[in-house]
Amino acid sequence: MENSHSTKSHAQYVSAESDILSSLIARQSSAETIRYLQDKIDRAALEHQTALRNKDAIIKDLNKQIASMKEHVKELKAKYDEALEDSLKEQLLSKVKVEEASNLIKEQKLRHQRELKLISELLERSKSEILALSSKLENERKEKENLKLKIQALELQKADLADKTALLENNISQSKKAVEETLGNLLEERKKGAELSKKVNELENKISSLNKELDNTRLNWDAERKEWRELWERERSVWETHRQEFAVWEERLRSEREAWLERLKKEEEKGVDYAGNIARILEDTSKWSEKVTQILKLYASKGVQLPQVFVMPETIKSKTSSTFRKILAMASISIALLSSGIWWAYDYSTKLHLSLSHSSQLEGGKYTGIIPFSNGYALSTWADGLIFVSQEGKVEKRISDFSGHKLKISAITSANGYIWALDMAQLRFVKIDPESGKIISWVKTAGPAPQGLAFDGFNLWSFDAATGLMYKYSLNTEISGIITYNIGSLKSADALQWNGNDLIAVSQGKILRYVFENDNFKKKSVQKVENIVSFYIDKKDLAALKNSGMSYAVDFYKVKNSSEGK
Repeated sequence: MENSHSTKSHAQYVSAESDILSSLIARQSSAETIRYLQDKIDRAALEHQTALRNKDAIIKDLNKQIASMKEHVKELKAKYDEALEDSLKEQLLSKVKVEEASNLIKEQKLRHQRELKLISELLERSKSEILALSSKLENERKEKENLKLKIQALELQKADLADKTALLENNISQSKKAVEETLGNLLEERKKGAELSKKVNELENKISSLNKELDNTRLNWDAERKEWRELWERERSVWETHRQEFAVWEERLRSEREAWLERLKKEEEKGVDYAGNIARILEDTSKWSEKVTQILKLYASKGVQLPQVFVMPETIKSKTSSTFRKILAMASISIALLSSGIWWAYDYSTKLHLSLSHSSQLEGGKYTGIIPFSNGYALSTWADGLIFVSQEGKVEKRISDFSGHKLKISAITSANGYIWALDMAQLRFVKIDPESGKIISWVKTAGPAPQGLAFDGFNLWSFDAATGLMYKYSLNTEISGIITYNIGSLKSADALQWNGNDLIAVSQGKILRYVFENDNFKKKSVQKVENIVSFYIDKKDLAALKNSGMSYAVDFYKVKNSSEGK
């Protein structure tokens, strides 16, 4: 009986031990699965953290780019607020889109943070449960010796562990689903991030194209503004010259009207005198006729008969008309002779009477002007600058470089130790230091076709063939004002020079002299010349630069009536 009982207890012990071993094996397998899942969850968490870090870096870069784009858009908005409203609208739309994208990214970031918190909570719970299971396993190992006494408790614990493993399996499956969902969301977010990066690149391309358009519009605007400024300067200068011309014309009309009124008064006075003379003549003739009638009555009363020749009215009329015609003819002849003599004396006194002293041939080149300088004279050329010649005819100095510029000189004049030259290359008057050739200052010509240049001691004078006006440039260290004069008989000016109060001009083979009185030019004399290009008058000497067609020469004359022209 005892043996049978021992065998039964041994069998029961063996069966219990097999059950315990199977439960331990199941627990080990469940622990291995839990470890595998934990490793997989850790890997997924690490990948998720790296993805989140990459995402945060991308978001930071996007935020930086968006901030720089905002600053750039603000600068563009501040600079081109008025001129480029369309581009600003597009920038505002792009800004709104970028802000919407940033808001979406922020919302997605908040969602990911929430999901990460949930995953971390699940992981912490699973860790706590795993720690509890490990503690229980260690307790069960310690309680191996007491398994015989605790078989029933172990069965109960086995049931509890089965329930717990089921719960853990459910939790693990739920965590798997959550991880899969988070991975799917991460992939979708990556796709959205790629789309956003594409949109950002498109917006950057649009912004770069807008910047290029803005640069082009700015350049066009600057060019148009420069053109408008140049047009305004031209119009203002033209308006100023017109205003000055109108003022001169108004003053001239006023002076002409006053002169005309004075002439009318003089003519009226002459008419009154003429009428008085006629009245006196008629009175004398009436008195003479009365005397004749009295004589005739006296002869008739005494019975004296006069010849028919003296008494007939036809005879009296013919005699009186013939005597009147003779008196008139004699008076007209005397007036004509007197006027011709006066005109010859006036013409002789106003014209220049020259006698050739000597002549000097010049070397090859195109000479344009001549002025007295030091003990000799200075010549200007079209392409070779200035040439200074001594009184003996020797070339002392040449200046062809003027502060690094080449000048096309068509006329020159001397003024207070300096030389003013008309540069046709740039249509300007240039003030030159004759010692060094340095350009002191320059100013643009008022007209498009300037000719000749003269200095009266205070002002520069130049004629313009396009406008037909004489321009006076007032000098106060620089040109400070321009006044125009209309000289009707002057159509061109090859050369100009002031001689006292007279302006002498060479035009189309003639020397014209004008008197400047009461702010008006009056023609004094005209005389023909040949081949004169330029000239100057120095006291009783006149030097003429002549072009014979093949060569140039300087002829020196003595002026016989120079004192009259001063």
